[in-house]
Amino acid sequence: MTGNELARTVARGANLKIVVSNNWSYGTNRSHQERAFPDRPYGTDLSNPDFAALAPAFGATGFVIEDAERAPSTVAEAMTTKGPVVSRYARTCARRSINRSPLQDEANSD
Repeated sequence: MTGNELARTVARGANLKIVVSNNWSYGTNRSHQERAFPDRPYGTDLSNPDFAALAPAFGATGFVIEDAERAPSTVAEAMTTKGPVVSRYARTCARRSINRSPLQDEANSD
């Protein structure tokens, strides 16, 4: 996503809802690099703006989904807000969901 899409959405008055699930990485490229060159990924980490904070600069509304417990109410509020909305997962919430696997859950259950 660049600012162009959001600017156009606001200019057209679209009632579009955008959800940003940001893994702070070119994930596919990173997995290929880690497979071919273990522990040596290069150029795959990204530094991104806070998309929810950027939304008002374009005239949209921004929301942050802080954790799983508050996700339903935050999403419900975002969906009922008139006009363009950008919602993003908080970094800690996104990292937990990305890094979880059934094997990790079993290992952590002791």
